[in-house]
Amino acid sequence: MPPYEEDIEDLEETQEESMLDSEEDRMNLSEEMQHLYGSPEPEEVLNQHAFLDKATFKSNDTVRTTLLTDPELGRPLFSVRFLMDLKDLAKHYFDDMLTNLGMKPEKDNKIAIYFENKIQNITESGMSRDGFAMNLNVTKKMDATRTKIKHNPIENLKGGKSK
Repeated sequence: MPPYEEDIEDLEETQEESMLDSEEDRMNLSEEMQHLYGSPEPEEVLNQHAFLDKATFKSNDTVRTTLLTDPELGRPLFSVRFLMDLKDLAKHYFDDMLTNLGMKPEKDNKIAIYFENKIQNITESGMSRDGFAMNLNVTKKMDATRTKIKHNPIENLKGGKSK
């Protein structure tokens, strides 16, 4: 065997070993990445029944899921937007003062918390208006009507054009 064929064989073996090493390195890197970041998990798919069950009925708060009438819901004295403005004003004027006193505004600004609670009281009961949560549970509303074809069905297939 000529000497250059031995060199070619050595070169082929070296290339094959380097390919195997690089593939092994890629596999190790892939395993490390999965270990560090975790494997991707599919997003939970909920149909409307599972969504409603999870969103409303698992809660201990039945105010959102009951069928309240307009008189039971009542009318708030102030609009939600007005209450949001009052909350923003309370945060604007009192947060800096509370911070200077060494307090935490998120916890100690009782005026802003009061207005936030008022907003939540008004908006949370919106799910119960006219049984909104129960109406979401209806899957399809089928409205089928039967109509007679007045002309020859073949003409209808041709787009109603007659020759």
